[in-house]
Amino acid sequence: MKHIQTIIFRNFISPISIAIFILAGGLLLVGEVRDAWFISFVILVNSFIGTIQEVRAYLTLRKIELMSAPRAMVFRDGKLEEILFTELQDGDKIFLKTGDEIPADAKITKSNSFEVNESILTGESDAISKNVGDKILSSSIVVSGEAEAEVLAVGENTEAGQMAAKLKNYKPKLTPIQQKISKLISRLSWFARGLAIVICVVYF
Repeated sequence: MKHIQTIIFRNFISPISIAIFILAGGLLLVGEVRDAWFISFVILVNSFIGTIQEVRAYLTLRKIELMSAPRAMVFRDGKLEEILFTELQDGDKIFLKTGDEIPADAKITKSNSFEVNESILTGESDAISKNVGDKILSSSIVVSGEAEAEVLAVGENTEAGQMAAKLKNYKPKLTPIQQKISKLISRLSWFARGLAIVICVVYF
């Protein structure tokens, strides 16, 4: 929640936003109510769009992090043991059952009515049937059946890990409308500074 508040604050309380609001205040002082409302609306829309994009990226990242299974069932020396998912290695053989979070990218070696939900990664909400030889992805959820699988990738090398890494470095690209708004805001900010000086000279 604190991070989301930071995103909102960063988008709405920026130097440019402050300059535009000062301009709006100056316009109100000289009776230009319509122009004051217009530039205020422009900066608010731009800030809102930027906030939505950043919050979406942050929430997606949080979902992926929370979906990481803390423990996994793995075969060691012919016995089934529970270990931290960070202890998994490529080539380990894991056991999965209904309700488990898949701790690594793996290839199924045994399957019994095995279905998974990969919506966190693909957006597909329907259960997907997986058979011997199929690949399963880290952070997916087992919705039915049981399976044994051989680990192909763990941690940052999984598809979920790579997605999380990209999201951490995500910088929203401006849409054409945002680019135009950004240029307009830049021009208005310079105008705001000039107008503020004029207002100070004339009224003070």
